[in-house]
Amino acid sequence: MTADGSNRLKPDLCAPGVFLRVAAPPSGYSGGFSGTSGSTPMVAGAVALLWSAVPALKGRPVETAELLRRTAVPLTSSTQDCGSFPGSAVPNAVFGWGRIDIEAAVEAAGSLVLAPRAAAPSRRRGSPRALAPRS
Repeated sequence: MTADGSNRLKPDLCAPGVFLRVAAPPSGYSGGFSGTSGSTPMVAGAVALLWSAVPALKGRPVETAELLRRTAVPLTSSTQDCGSFPGSAVPNAVFGWGRIDIEAAVEAAGSLVLAPRAAAPSRRRGSPRALAPRS
C-alpha cells in the first residue's frame, strides 16, 4: 500500500515477527510472541549493529535505509497482492524489498563510498536557543 498519498510503496522491509523468543517480565522469556511489537525492535537492533560496525553510517538514515533495502533477502507472495502491486514482484506491498539481512548489509557497507556530510552548525555551550512559542 502507499502511505500519505505519496504513492510510496510500503512496507520498505520486513523482519521476523512470528513466534519470537522475547524477554518477558519479570525475568523470563516468552517463546511464542508474534507481531510488529517484536519485529520493530529487531529493525532497531539491526540499525544499531550496522552503525556499530560501520560508524561512518551513524546519523545517515537515508544511506542506512538504502543499504538495508539493497541487501534484504527478497521475499514474494503468490497469494497476496495489494492493488496494482503484485505480491510476486520485488519490491511488493507484502514484504517490501524483503527481510533484513544485517550480515549482508555489514559486508556491503565495507565497500561504501559516502559523500562527506555537511558540517552541523556549531553552537557554543550554553548559548541561547530560539524556541517556538507553545500554543
